[in-house]
Amino acid sequence: MSYRELRNLCEMCRIAGFPRPISIDSFREPNFPLVAELLEWIVLRYEPNALMSTKCSTEQERVIFIKSAVLLLIQNARIKLNPKKLYMADGHAVQELVQPLKILSLADRGSTSDAHAVTIPVIRTKLATKLQEVRQCASLAAQLPQTGSTLSSLLEKELHYRADRSRALSRALPPSEAEKALRNATTALSTLATQTEDKLNNVTSDEKALDEKIERKRREYEQMQKRLAKLQSFRPQYMDEYEKYETKLKQLYDIYVLKFRNLSYLQLQMVEMERADRQRQAETETNMRQVVEKMRTDNANQAPPIDVSELDDEPEAMRPTGGARRIYGNMMGVGFSDEEEDSDDDVDVSEGDEEIDHGRAMKDRIPAAGRSRKPVQHLELEDVEDEMAPREGDSGDDF
Repeated sequence: MSYRELRNLCEMCRIAGFPRPISIDSFREPNFPLVAELLEWIVLRYEPNALMSTKCSTEQERVIFIKSAVLLLIQNARIKLNPKKLYMADGHAVQELVQPLKILSLADRGSTSDAHAVTIPVIRTKLATKLQEVRQCASLAAQLPQTGSTLSSLLEKELHYRADRSRALSRALPPSEAEKALRNATTALSTLATQTEDKLNNVTSDEKALDEKIERKRREYEQMQKRLAKLQSFRPQYMDEYEKYETKLKQLYDIYVLKFRNLSYLQLQMVEMERADRQRQAETETNMRQVVEKMRTDNANQAPPIDVSELDDEPEAMRPTGGARRIYGNMMGVGFSDEEEDSDDDVDVSEGDEEIDHGRAMKDRIPAAGRSRKPVQHLELEDVEDEMAPREGDSGDDF
């Protein structure tokens, strides 16, 4: 024991936070109560939940206390102390107590200086380690039922195998059978060794065969590469003619595309013109129908009554021929179409001329008394042509 060791012990106790000050002269003579107090405080600093007997009145209690303290330090701090020196409770005990106190003092210094050095990554690392341990525990806990069932099944079979095992052990093996079994095993091993040696001897020949095969394949590959290069550099005789026809085909294709576009455009224009013509014809036909209906209405309102008896007195030669008179209009009224109108439009021009001549003859034969009345208005061809004549602003291509 030296003065430095005593001074270091006192200083370490002060830094580590021992509850009361320690004098340097405390260990000049054996002082077991102080050593026991220091040792208990050190153990509680390493393991707060440690249970130690503080009774040290007898020799047996002191021995038990020292042994329990040394055992707890080994288990928790991995610090091995000499119990004999601790039991002496003098300077030799100071040499043993310096080791755990040094670690505690360094820890306290580091905690005071590096209190703010703890960073988030360190905490995350610790949390990740703890989570990994939790996962491992969960996986092990999940394996426990399966392991337990396997162990239970094996233990159930043990009762059956135990009798067979004891029976086999109790039976003495004859030397002849044992010799025979050993001879068979030796023969099988020798056969296996011979086969293995043969395979090892054939490895060299197999390597030579593989090398020859690789070399042959390599030469074939080089020949094929040369042949491929020759075929790629070879130009066929028909290539010039092929290129000429290919150029001509491109030109013809351009002409075909141009003509196809022109034809498509002209077809579109023709369709639009036909649609416009149909629309104009429909409008013209509608206008003609309106004009004819208007003229018929005017003629019907202005025509005077005609004496039918006078017409019946006319000779049959003067009556109009043709079998039927032309009747304008239909039974449905204005605005409705009738198939008879289309059939009337197809009457021959000669029949129309005969009806006009007959109308003029009838006008000459009307007596003077009848002429004093309001004259009948006949629809002349000039009036119809005037009505159908193109007005200003209308194109002449409607018909």
